[in-house]
Amino acid sequence: MKAHTKLTAALAATGLALAASSATAATTILSEDWQTPNVANKTQLDDTNTFAGWKFIQGNGNVFKLKDTPDNGIPGGAEGSANQVLQFEWAGSAAEYDTGHNWSATDSFNVSFNATELNWSNQSDRTVVLSLTETSRDGGGNLIGTTVWTKEYALPEYDSNHDGAAEDWSLAQTFTDTIDASLWGAGTPGSALTLEVGSTDSRGLYIDNIVLDLVPEPSTTALLGLGGLALILRRRK
Repeated sequence: MKAHTKLTAALAATGLALAASSATAATTILSEDWQTPNVANKTQLDDTNTFAGWKFIQGNGNVFKLKDTPDNGIPGGAEGSANQVLQFEWAGSAAEYDTGHNWSATDSFNVSFNATELNWSNQSDRTVVLSLTETSRDGGGNLIGTTVWTKEYALPEYDSNHDGAAEDWSLAQTFTDTIDASLWGAGTPGSALTLEVGSTDSRGLYIDNIVLDLVPEPSTTALLGLGGLALILRRRK
């Protein structure tokens, strides 16, 4: 086999590998672990920028920043560590993050987070609610855009048998999901999105390590990779 043919074959293999890898690459829109800035324990968060990019809505309850203590399990860190997390107390509280991403019907997102119920009032169910809403606000800064996606995530009870023992509770329950924008029946493509995080329950929960990734369309990224390969091969002729 001639050297040119060998080189062409090698380039083809490299191009296909790049196309395959590009098809699975994701862009992180949000990754929040609540570690910066360091604020006083049990601080009630305001609706400004305590954490960059976030707006906190007190609603009928409170949103707190809370550190772990030896007798109070919090997700995302070892028992007794100084891990900062977000605590929702009572229904109606929420946190909002303007992603700056303008959505299209071909978008696909991966979302993940840690969450657990507080270990008090341990016979109450807890539910995390995530929503994506188009970023439109009134003069008071209230989010008024169209909600294009929302989902509830039930947390296992701390004391499911109601016998005083923590049967179904764990330190760092992890939740993951895939969001397909092609299934959205509302909204206007091209609009920016705001991620809303909250709870529907009248008792508290902790949430940590929120990650929202945009997964590129496989066909598009593969074509880009193969297009680059074609250009290389053409130049080699």
